[in-house]
Amino acid sequence: MLKILLVDAKSGRASLLRAALEDAGFSVIATVSQPLELYDRLAELQPDVVLADANSPARDVVEDLVAAGANAGQPLLMLTRTDNPELLRLALGQGVAAYSVDGLSPALLRSMVEVAVAQYRQADVLRAELQEAKNSLEGRRLIERAKGLLMDQYSLSEAEAFKRLRDESMRSGTPMAAVSLRLLQNSA
Repeated sequence: MLKILLVDAKSGRASLLRAALEDAGFSVIATVSQPLELYDRLAELQPDVVLADANSPARDVVEDLVAAGANAGQPLLMLTRTDNPELLRLALGQGVAAYSVDGLSPALLRSMVEVAVAQYRQADVLRAELQEAKNSLEGRRLIERAKGLLMDQYSLSEAEAFKRLRDESMRSGTPMAAVSLRLLQNSA
């Protein structure tokens, strides 16, 4: 059962939304009334999803919610009664997983939450893969720079410089990128 933290930005619908979410099979673990309270409650409660119900969300409210949600690592969903294309673009552009104009039916809420969670998890996998690729590329860059340094300092061929780095890596049990970084730092 997904745990949902409900943020009610003065919409007055918190009890209706809580009931609809519980009817949809979710556990509403708390309701906060101010986006700024969200930071403390996220760390304390560690919900699976943050759902914000904002009667008429302003740019500041959207930005506060997005900042809090991004720091905690949960998908953020927004419900509003106002059809504002500019705020929709802002919210989606800032990482809001779902944005809906009204809609309190349990079936709609269930599908909205489940789709948002699935998309968020898929995006998390992609973010992790991207970070891994960046780290790998940075490691290769360090190795290339360290090989160049060894080639210049000791008049080694590229193969000999690579062998030296590899041998040190194996001897010390340290990845080649870390050996290369240490070498570059020591030569600076």
